[in-house]
Amino acid sequence: MRFHEGIGAGTLWSLAEEFGTPLIVYDVGTIRSRYARMKRAFGKADVHYACKANPSPPILSVLRGLGAGIDASTVNEAKLSLSLGFTRDRVMATPSYASREDLIWFLENGIAVNFDCFEQYKKVMDMGPERVSFRINPGFGSGQFRAITTGGHGSKFGMPLGDAIRAYSTAREHGACSFGLHMMLGSNNLDPEFFGAVAEAAARAALEVSARCSIAFDYIDIGGGFGVPYAEGQEPLDLERAARLANEAILSAGIPGSPGLVIEPGRYLVAEAGLLIATVTEVKVADRVYVGTDVSMNTLIRIPLYGASHPILFLYRSERDEGEFDVVGQACENTDFTARGLRMPVPSPGDLMVVGNCGAYVSSMASSYNLLPTPAEVMLDGSPRLVRRRPSLEDMVALYLQ
Repeated sequence: MRFHEGIGAGTLWSLAEEFGTPLIVYDVGTIRSRYARMKRAFGKADVHYACKANPSPPILSVLRGLGAGIDASTVNEAKLSLSLGFTRDRVMATPSYASREDLIWFLENGIAVNFDCFEQYKKVMDMGPERVSFRINPGFGSGQFRAITTGGHGSKFGMPLGDAIRAYSTAREHGACSFGLHMMLGSNNLDPEFFGAVAEAAARAALEVSARCSIAFDYIDIGGGFGVPYAEGQEPLDLERAARLANEAILSAGIPGSPGLVIEPGRYLVAEAGLLIATVTEVKVADRVYVGTDVSMNTLIRIPLYGASHPILFLYRSERDEGEFDVVGQACENTDFTARGLRMPVPSPGDLMVVGNCGAYVSSMASSYNLLPTPAEVMLDGSPRLVRRRPSLEDMVALYLQ
């Protein structure tokens, strides 16, 4: 795993000493460069950051300054975005199984909704929303893991094309006059051909809906899923090819309305900006060598949840002998493994572990299981700035009532 430019071993030791561990460090320069590359590759496409990847207000503020919009999955994500200065026309909602109250809030606050299904739209059909978009499941999907594949059979997301045609027709009859179409079929894809396939499926669906319902489209949203490598030997996504294939599929289809393209990157913009620093607390020799750290599954839930892996290296206080070992945390679960079967110099207590690609789906998925604190968070944009403190026990139990 490479360090980010300007974040060498000395910087990491200093940050760990100043702020303690566990600690997540975000490199703002990486976020800026990823966004710039995305904009260069996709040209006129409208970029809405999928803030479920990391809703940190300082990160959202950086992206707002760069011109990004927001893809919100929930009312609270949308409320946070508006509170940080995103205008309502730059926030788009793609909720799942939302209550009528939540849907009303979106509509009353002028936020465009990609309705997940006909039933969801019916909850607010009486309000006659003028802007309507539906999420279509075209029957296929792809993600790094089955659990993050969001299209195809067995996915809870979206609707078949036949249901969508009925939904668009009904929406038109109830006053809708501005239309979008949405697909999001899987997360962390490294094959550029996938994005061409999604765009082609979206274009075919838009043509069918347009022909059957006599409507034109303002936008086609192909979601996100733009991946980053987590394992050694994985080739990075050829973003430029992915963009070229997606743009060509939409532009060449002749969709009525000449819709613009919308994309929803999350992980791609922030994952590689984040490093997680932990301290080695104990080394136990039993049936195997177990290296314990102060980072546990309450922080890195992706690993036991998906079978995910992250790039890992250690910073040693002195020379160590090589060996094979597992890395574990402090949670009272036998699934609390950060890595298995690593072969490298075996660390000792006081050494540091550095975990890469922790800018996405780490802080946002962390919990206080076992009353273990989530990491403090620091942003590097010149000098380090603490942007989230490590919670105390009092913080973690503050919502309980006697």
